[in-house]
Amino acid sequence: MASRAIAVRLSATLLAVCASACDPGTHGDDGPGDLPPGAEIDLLEAMAIAIADTPGSVVLDAELTEEPDGLIYDIDRYLDGETREIVIDPGSGKFLDDGFDPEDQPEGPEQAAALAGSATMVTLPGAVETAEARYDGKAVSVELDLEGNAIEVVLFRSDERPVVVIDLDDGSVRGVQDAPDEDD
Repeated sequence: MASRAIAVRLSATLLAVCASACDPGTHGDDGPGDLPPGAEIDLLEAMAIAIADTPGSVVLDAELTEEPDGLIYDIDRYLDGETREIVIDPGSGKFLDDGFDPEDQPEGPEQAAALAGSATMVTLPGAVETAEARYDGKAVSVELDLEGNAIEVVLFRSDERPVVVIDLDDGSVRGVQDAPDEDD
């Protein structure tokens, strides 16, 4: 009975997050706070969808990427010693793929432990919320930087892709830097 109550509370929380993030005025105009054309759900919504069916899983990284067939959210989630690559359609929010990626396995436990061991429990969704609230833009990528003990959030703007660096220990913003060129 208790697990059902927890599931109901979790579902209500996810619905509230999605409802607040689904404001139709924030999608597709290519200005500050907007998503790229073709993306109707934001990174926070995509991460919530990726873990909704796996209680206890942890998002290790998430990114809006352009593939030959269009945009996708590519999300790595970790649970019970296994990292899975989840693909979400940014236009509809539908699951497109849930696969095992052997290349992601060595980092999964170390990344999950770093997130779980954070003194303030800084999460990737929390870092996205901090970056979006403090700077104009919608997140299109979030990644844990173990060497730098930080979380890097890339924001979408019509003219630039700033990277907001969030301290993993206390959740503070360390600074903003330019995103590296994709040609590098």
